[in-house]
Amino acid sequence: MIRVFLVVFWSCLIMGSLYWSKVEIFKPKDDRSIRVFSWGNVFLPETLKSFEEETGIKVKVSYFSTNEELLVKLKGSRGQGVDLVMPSDYAVKVFKEEGLLKKLDHERLDFMDEFLPYLVGQPFDPENAYSLPFVWEIYGFGYDSDYLDFKGSFHEIYDASEIDYKIIMVNDPIEAINFTSYFLFGEGAELNESRIEQIKQTLIAQKPLVEAYVNLRADYFLGTKNAPIALSPSSAIRRTAKKHSNIRFVLPKEGTFISIENLAIMKETKKEDLVYQFLNYIYDQERFGNQCQELDDFPATLTAMKRLELHEDFNFILDPENEVNYHYFDRILSEEKMRDLWIQVKAN
Repeated sequence: MIRVFLVVFWSCLIMGSLYWSKVEIFKPKDDRSIRVFSWGNVFLPETLKSFEEETGIKVKVSYFSTNEELLVKLKGSRGQGVDLVMPSDYAVKVFKEEGLLKKLDHERLDFMDEFLPYLVGQPFDPENAYSLPFVWEIYGFGYDSDYLDFKGSFHEIYDASEIDYKIIMVNDPIEAINFTSYFLFGEGAELNESRIEQIKQTLIAQKPLVEAYVNLRADYFLGTKNAPIALSPSSAIRRTAKKHSNIRFVLPKEGTFISIENLAIMKETKKEDLVYQFLNYIYDQERFGNQCQELDDFPATLTAMKRLELHEDFNFILDPENEVNYHYFDRILSEEKMRDLWIQVKAN
């Protein structure tokens, strides 16, 4: 009897294992979640929480600090398991060429007519077929008006012989090299070996003037008077100007760069419906404007921009007749040449 029992038991167990996936209780539950790769400090926690409560969709956010880091994280797995990413302007083109992005269905988005005109139709994605501008920043000079009367020219951070103060310089090699190339040769200049050497020597000559190379903490160095001027994205200057009335913001007279952080859907996602729900939620104009006011970013849509409380130094952004000469960061050198140049600058 024991042997018969064992035979029947194992037979039932084996047969059951072949069919239990068809039984309802063993079916995997519907995974109502999306995974987002984002820059830090872009989404308010309460925004994500309210979305989860209202929709039942869980948002799992992973963070990165550079576009290159994001690309490395995604290339190995072809982005499987990731639904939505936030590449910067120049990186969108790279991601498209790597075949990582899914084409957008604009008909499923409620806000396509809201975008600021100078943030869409850019060379990295002319039809915005793969990316949507989300937040953006304009680069300029934050300066301590108690210390100096700053005119707003690149010469005031590059001409070492004329400068008797410390400066804060951007720490991203793509940004630093783009700025220096623009200062030396103008917009869209082709770079040969001689010009690359000039860029390097200009940055090396500038280095003794640099109190610190930073990306996001220019506000700290200005607020603590470690340096009276910083070449910085606007968010850092907006943040410190709220606390210190002596901190002002001015654009370079020669023109400047803006950086756009875009949202793009991963090609391998199986959760398009959930992603489109999330996009329409976070682009709600009232919610979008309130979030950017809190985080000191600029929203990519006009209605949300009008909800911001802007310091007078930033009012030009809402002026439809402003003649600011905007440029966009690009990989004007190969990654290897850019890395080698930046290492040589830092090593001197």
